Amino acid sequence: MEFIVLGVIPLVFIVSYYVWKRYSEQAIQGFILFFIEDGNFFLNTKRPLRFPLNTIDYVCLRAHYLSKGTDYMSIQVMRKDGNYSARYIFDSSIYTKKKETLSNRASIDETLSSLAWELKTQSVPYKVIKEGTYRFQ
Repeated sequence: MEFIVLGVIPLVFIVSYYVWKRYSEQAIQGFILFFIEDGNFFLNTKRPLRFPLNTIDYVCLRAHYLSKGTDYMSIQVMRKDGNYSARYIFDSSIYTKKKETLSNRASIDETLSSLAWELKTQSVPYKVIKEGTYRFQ
């Protein structure tokens, strides 16, 4: 009986390790906002959107500063033919690589600067726009 218990315990640890590793890799992949592969710009949404780099006019990164801790960011791809993608909203979890409940101005600024640097190193044209409305003052 003891031999069976001693054999099952390592098996449980091995299985739980592989399950943890699989889902942690998927969670880390969820914190990636965009990536560039084979001359294409991909937005990492539920279904990754592909934009050829030669059709992109610029990528617009927006910071929306609202009131009461509801600050957020969005990304939008503007094309050379005048079309544009929808705005995709995200928060500071992209920068910190962990789940955040609220994004403040400092974390939004850090996130935008890191995303702008990443776009600049990949030689993708971009614009950073900061919008703010403070209604409850």
